[in-house]
Amino acid sequence: MARDGVLGCDVGKSAGGMNWAAFARRAGTMYLDMIFRDGFFHADPHTGNYVVLRGGVVGVLNCGMVGRLDEGLREDFEGALRAVTERDVEELTERVTVSSRRQAMAVFHTILHPTDFDTPSLEAFRVARELARTLGAKVVALHVAAPPAVVTQQGWVIRSPKEPAPVDLWATYRAAQADSPGVAIEYSVAVGKEEDATRMLWDLIGGNPAGVLIVMGTHGRTGVGRMVWGSRAEEVVRSAPCAVLVVKEPPAGSGVVTTNSPSE
Repeated sequence: MARDGVLGCDVGKSAGGMNWAAFARRAGTMYLDMIFRDGFFHADPHTGNYVVLRGGVVGVLNCGMVGRLDEGLREDFEGALRAVTERDVEELTERVTVSSRRQAMAVFHTILHPTDFDTPSLEAFRVARELARTLGAKVVALHVAAPPAVVTQQGWVIRSPKEPAPVDLWATYRAAQADSPGVAIEYSVAVGKEEDATRMLWDLIGGNPAGVLIVMGTHGRTGVGRMVWGSRAEEVVRSAPCAVLVVKEPPAGSGVVTTNSPSE
């Protein structure tokens, strides 16, 4: 069907006298132009998708599969190829690293961090900040407080009528944030039952789950009776509409600063 109406000879089956070396050079140049000059290329290059037109012109069939390369990625490819030809290992490593980081930045725009404020959560928050710094993403930290808690306009929490003093749950997190200048961090407290926590997490993800990475802790031991996320890591991994990174509690003696959960 792709060949209908195209007048030309199949590659490898044309009449004698065809200069196949010249034809191959023209086809190669055409592809290099598509990739490195135009950033838009035919992505199914096999002999059945070529014909030889009058004068040895390269004819391309079946353009249903195409690819795109943005300018930054084209520059990275060009630099990597130069590094290979010049045997410059340091430059090749730098080009691959920069390109990988650029592609990752295009993938994740938000690091979503559900927390219980226990030790694994604090370690997960550290990892989330580092990833956000590298990827140019923002961090959204979520804590689910059990009813009858109330959240004030300032984001502090009144646990119950018996404990009317507002509590700043994020004090430790804000102190840790000082170690990550330039990283945008939002803090969110929702009031809900434990069984509703996962749904609240999905609500934060919104309509673009492909751009979200969940970073959460597991195996929490502090305040086990009131932990929400430490026991839900498996559930989140199994049912999340986006990528999930689970962070274990740091080993004893690792130098990671821990604190008591404000929910105790």
